[in-house]
Amino acid sequence: MLAGLLAGAVFLGLYFFILPANLVVSLVSSLAAFGAGLLLTGKRQNQIQGRREVVSEDYLNRVLDAGENKLAELQSIIPQLLDSKIRDQANLIAGLVKKIIDDIEADPTDLEPASKFFAQYLDATLGILSRYLDISQRGIGSPETTAAVAKVETVLNTIRQAFEKQLDKLLENDVIGLEVEIQMLEETLIREGLQRP
Repeated sequence: MLAGLLAGAVFLGLYFFILPANLVVSLVSSLAAFGAGLLLTGKRQNQIQGRREVVSEDYLNRVLDAGENKLAELQSIIPQLLDSKIRDQANLIAGLVKKIIDDIEADPTDLEPASKFFAQYLDATLGILSRYLDISQRGIGSPETTAAVAKVETVLNTIRQAFEKQLDKLLENDVIGLEVEIQMLEETLIREGLQRP
């Protein structure tokens, strides 16, 4: 968009104000301005993308440590859960959290989206399970409490699905990267005559 605005401004300035009636010079100059604008915005976009991919080892370790601590907290709550369905859901969630942590260790570029996800969903999961555990251990049996506890299973199922989707998203870029590498290898083999098209 910036490149188009720059090209338009150059064309209008040259054609109407500096070189009136010289359409060819104005068009060529505006095309050059458009190209320069694309180069400038392209470099900026590459720099922004590059910044996203560069993760300091210290930051990576802090996020991984925090994730592992929260996973340990979740795993310490699970054996105390009285309802087997809720315990099973919590175990599935813990397994997904472990897979996400493993993925971040293998591919640190997944850190940014996963760390935001952890902060939101993992903390919420721990809060829900801690409150559920507290209520269920105290044996409070009011209708409101019973209804709230019944909702925990449904909420945990939703949270589990969110963790599954997050893991799929994180693994998706690995699959795309693999497909690109395979395609590049196949093209190279074809170019070098080692494989038929």
